[in-house]
Amino acid sequence: MGVGLLFPAALAALLALLVPLAIHIARKSEQLPTDFAALRWLRSKPRPRSRLRFDEWPLLLLRLLLLALVALWLAQPVLSGAGDDTPYVAVVPGAQVDRAQFTDARVHWLAPGFPPIEDATPTGPLPVASLIRQLDADLPAGTPLTILTPQVIDGADAARLHLSHKVDWRIVPGTMPAPTTAAAPAPTVAIRFDAAHRPALRYLRAAAMSWQPTGRTIDSASIDSPLPDRQHVLIWLAGGTLPDSVTDWITQGGTA
Repeated sequence: MGVGLLFPAALAALLALLVPLAIHIARKSEQLPTDFAALRWLRSKPRPRSRLRFDEWPLLLLRLLLLALVALWLAQPVLSGAGDDTPYVAVVPGAQVDRAQFTDARVHWLAPGFPPIEDATPTGPLPVASLIRQLDADLPAGTPLTILTPQVIDGADAARLHLSHKVDWRIVPGTMPAPTTAAAPAPTVAIRFDAAHRPALRYLRAAAMSWQPTGRTIDSASIDSPLPDRQHVLIWLAGGTLPDSVTDWITQGGTA
């Protein structure tokens, strides 16, 4: 077990320790001459001090300590070799797992909190990619990691997984549970456009049609046409300031 640094170059911030030292030295070197009657009996040039002394040294030490802690925090020290390095098996919910194959490993669901495999199968939408990244960051370096997953994964994102552990991926039979929450109803869209923005109408219509149930039409018309009822989501595709009629429509509960 040892201590390492994720960003050793950040230790260059320790050079900032010179700043409070320079400030204290500069403050100490400030001398204001005061003339008084017996000054003529003294030497014209005072002897230099034989050693450097600091005023308010507790304050100086506190400033140096705070700067050193900031530099250490930027370097992000980590403790290597600590923690349980028992092989870890993460099971994507829905994947079939034979617990007898992993008698010497920790087996957990790939779900928030990483519950043990003996708990009930997690349901609902799961951010699988984010959970894998979190697990990779939490496990000690060198811990063998195996992920059991069905052939189709829901909850992956578009970002590629960059993991510090070498993962043993195993595709097993099974299907991820379907989300238990009902999908939100598709909005009913109405579009009002002017002549200058008419070429962009086809893109909005295509996007709106992808939201609509089969057979539902898109209410699209010029900006001079009457506004729809407030059950619609209004897309105002025109330049300039919103007309008072549209502002009143929004104030009365409409969504634009």
